[in-house]
Formats: sequence, structure tokens, C-alpha cells
Amino acid sequence: MKIPYSCGAMIKYIHTILDKKANNDLRSSDLTFSQITTLVLVAETPGKQLSLKKIQEALHIAQPTVTGIVARLKQKNMIEIKEDKADGRIKLVSITAKGEKQSKLAFASMKRTEAWLRAPLTDEEEKTFLVLLKKVCDGISKDE
Repeated sequence: MKIPYSCGAMIKYIHTILDKKANNDLRSSDLTFSQITTLVLVAETPGKQLSLKKIQEALHIAQPTVTGIVARLKQKNMIEIKEDKADGRIKLVSITAKGEKQSKLAFASMKRTEAWLRAPLTDEEEKTFLVLLKKVCDGISKDE
């Protein structure tokens, strides 16, 4: 398949391939890439607990999407949802032991996929690639 060589098209292509690869790797665990990303985010947070709003902000996704992801993770006993004691309107998401285990497996899988993604690059190119990606991310996050 010939890829159009514009920044947006190439980024979209890489995202699509990574998303497909992640979902194929996760199929046996009955989890999606979005669910795993949420689990890893909560697992890597000090205290292993985040509000729905913080998850929404960290993952740059809409509130109804976060609600759906969290509901499915709760059904799978990977997370628990509690009300904030100080403000009952705030829902807090915490990871269960089952979710923690799955998060560790997924994180290892993500590292393997990242290595696969960067495999065509030399060490120097990899460093430059990461510096440039960070620079672009930092630049566009200012406009959000």
C-alpha cells in the first residue's frame, strides 16, 4: 500500500497500524486498546486512583467515551468506582488486583510494540525521532 507522504496521513497511518496491532494482541484478554490505556494510566498514577475528569483530560477523549470505557472495565472487575468523600459528584476510579495484573501484561506488550515501531531506526535516528515527536506534542498541546 502506498502511503501519502504528508505529516497527517503518515501519523494517521502509524496510529491505525498501532491500534490494529494492539487490539489484535489484546483480543485474547477481551480488552481494547482504549481500555488498556485507561488501566495503565490508573495503575501508573500514585495512589492508583483517578477521577473520571482526570482520565478524560489525560487521554484527550470525551466524557461519554471515558464513561463507556470505565463501565466496561468495571464489568470485567478490573476497576472500582467510588464517590469522592469530599464531593459526591466526583467519581474516582481505582484499579483492582485483576486490573493491575492485566495492566502489567499490557505494558510489557506496549513496550514490545514500541520496539517494533522503532526497529527500522538507528539509535541516533530513534533519539531524534523521539525529540521531534515530543516537540510536536508540546507545540500542539499549547493550542488545546
